[in-house]
Amino acid sequence: MRGNPDNSKRFDVRVKTSTDNGFSWQEEKILYQAGSSSGDGCWEPAMLQLPSGEIQLFFSDEAVYTKSNEQNISMLRSDDNGSNWSATPRIISFRKGSRDGMPVPIWLKNEKQIVIAIEDPGHKNFKPYTIRSAKNGQWQNTVEGEDKERRHALDNPIADSIYAGAPYLRQLAKGATILSYQSTEGRQKNKDNNAIMRVALGDREAKNFDHVSIPFPVPEGRHALWNSLCVLKGDTIVALTSTNGYSRNRSEIWMIKGIVKNN
Repeated sequence: MRGNPDNSKRFDVRVKTSTDNGFSWQEEKILYQAGSSSGDGCWEPAMLQLPSGEIQLFFSDEAVYTKSNEQNISMLRSDDNGSNWSATPRIISFRKGSRDGMPVPIWLKNEKQIVIAIEDPGHKNFKPYTIRSAKNGQWQNTVEGEDKERRHALDNPIADSIYAGAPYLRQLAKGATILSYQSTEGRQKNKDNNAIMRVALGDREAKNFDHVSIPFPVPEGRHALWNSLCVLKGDTIVALTSTNGYSRNRSEIWMIKGIVKNN
């Protein structure tokens, strides 16, 4: 719903930069401005710095689809550690009639390319998909709906009717990859407020994700949402979630550590 927008307030993507390991921060910069309504916004920015030093900033963009409910993944570049950025974003991923969203990029070191986890609702309901660049992080063409560089992330695809959104992707030091997503698989109600975090193990090419585990088991009617993963030294994995599964009246941030065996 676009509603009645306040044209003095616009959705935008901003950055702040620190040159002293986070002790102080420069004034924020607006890199991109979208519309004023919730249907013409820009969302979910995520940055990745390549071995070359180039920074690519990815975000979900509705602003170019003012007459439809579509959304793409766009990208801005910086070649000087974030001091200057490209003026016009490039569309990296777009499925016509749909809403690619929530990009989480990694540099796949053994393949020397970028892989991005996105949520793709193209067939019926949100699913975790991956899109990938050409070698050395270059994007030759927009990854469209049936492009060979777009693929369902899970080795055993989830039924179209089941919700599975908000993916998060990381690579372990030994090369294997891990993917989290929030899903109603096995839950009685197929609604996102009943979804929980699930984590799957993938190969060195960020493909064939399987061996799914549940870091935070919560009862029906509760959720574990908007999750993320962090890889520590020794391939220890930290999973984080926002959940109301362990409190009667509120959502809380919970974390748990885990390890991958024989990766």
